[in-house]
Amino acid sequence: MKSQSLSASIIIPARNAALTLRQTIKSILKPATIYNAEIIIVNDGLDKATALFSQQYPVKVVDGNCKGIAAARNIGIQAASAEILILLDADCYASPGWLTSHLKIHNYYKGLLAVGGSICLDPKANYWARCDHYCSWYNVHPYQQEKWVPNHPGANLSFSRSTYECIGPFKEDLPQAGVHEDFEWQGRLLRNGGRIRFQPQAAVWHIDRDDFYGFTSHNYRWGYNGIIVKSGNRISRFAWVYHNPLLLVICFLPFAILLTLYTIIRWLVAGKAEPLFFSPLIFFGRLVYATGMVFGRLQSTKRR
Repeated sequence: MKSQSLSASIIIPARNAALTLRQTIKSILKPATIYNAEIIIVNDGLDKATALFSQQYPVKVVDGNCKGIAAARNIGIQAASAEILILLDADCYASPGWLTSHLKIHNYYKGLLAVGGSICLDPKANYWARCDHYCSWYNVHPYQQEKWVPNHPGANLSFSRSTYECIGPFKEDLPQAGVHEDFEWQGRLLRNGGRIRFQPQAAVWHIDRDDFYGFTSHNYRWGYNGIIVKSGNRISRFAWVYHNPLLLVICFLPFAILLTLYTIIRWLVAGKAEPLFFSPLIFFGRLVYATGMVFGRLQSTKRR
């Protein structure tokens, strides 16, 4: 297969993700065949189960370096052959029109561009997973209109190789691996005059954290890296809040309350009332997020 004939390279970082990866691959096999796109799995955990997928499906498996998702994405991009690069997490599975919708936007808009698709609630999600979903994806759900946005999660994101080469690789040395490396990259994209387009039709279902530890750890790590990445950066929807991180740390409790209200309101505007029933746990998650910001701020000050 000649690289020039490929429509896209779909890059899936995977670390001990064999339980979800099979569903991820099956969801994109047909559209990848139709559009002549390659599928690359980055085996970041170097586990045998993930390596065997290359024998079961028409995919390319490359070894990661066990340094986390940012490094795995960079490795997958280096192994890719197509001009359009699409990132998909190993705990997501795609809708039938997912690939079509990503390619449609890239065919329409040119220049420095990233395209983010919507993230849907897995129908089989348990109590904790639903709460994690409502805390995480209130700005990227499929009930919003297509629009320009200041940032988008890397779980469902695409861009051209020329954009990647202009902006540079994902940052691999953030204190908490696996969160906000995509936001940091998008901050550089915006500073270089790039844009981020939200396309709700490029939908995936995400398998969220389904226990107390996973939910708590996720929110803490987001807050810890968030204060570092967003301070002085316009990638946040509330960038002005992060311009004075010390004040934000002092007022972390009111911030947690306001962020809880904002999260619930965003879902109510979308016509989803269920988050109201999760409001105590959403507040707990926002409080953990704010606590992570405090420790992230203290750690970043210590390093300086």
